Amino acid sequence: MSKRLRQLWTNLNNLRRGSARWQPLAALAAILGLTLALIALAIAGNISLGFRPDTSASRPVRAHAPQQRFAVLRDRHSNQCGLQASSLATLPSSARLQGACCTTMNLAHYEQQLSGLKSYRGDPLVPTDPYDVSVRLARRLIGYDRITHLSRSEARLYSRAVRLSKEHGPCCCRCWRWSAFAGQAKKFIVERRYSAAEIAAIWGLEDGCGGRA
Repeated sequence: MSKRLRQLWTNLNNLRRGSARWQPLAALAAILGLTLALIALAIAGNISLGFRPDTSASRPVRAHAPQQRFAVLRDRHSNQCGLQASSLATLPSSARLQGACCTTMNLAHYEQQLSGLKSYRGDPLVPTDPYDVSVRLARRLIGYDRITHLSRSEARLYSRAVRLSKEHGPCCCRCWRWSAFAGQAKKFIVERRYSAAEIAAIWGLEDGCGGRA
């Protein structure tokens, strides 16, 4: 607890022994001061409101067997629905976005995803594991979302991919994943000439929402 918070807390306790006449007003003022101090600390980044980073997700999972990876990642929660693309700027580049954002991971579906992603092995723009994504890669893909502009025909192709995809878009919710994999899709459409079906397929393999296929 910071020095300011300790002082406010001390003042609040002292009010309990103060004059009965002034105690209610003084207590209200102290509580207001404590609230403002907490808000100030939150803004400064000392306290997180909403998103709480999982400090265990600082390194990629080293296990190779899907079952072993699953056992670790199902208990990780640094990948959250409330984590917006802009919030990644507050995280170190070495951090990892791990675990499912919405529902519990399903082992059979996870194994299918890992198997499918092997086709993209070596591609720096595709994660090898949808539940263990580096902040560095996520920021890069989000950057593509911001700077890549689609032509009318390319935009129609993107819209078809949205309709074809399981989640009706890059993710089930408008979180960092939506922005990141939208950027990836735009990059692939413009530079690699991916079809709508190809975009929808890769989105399915990268789906980090949890649950069954």
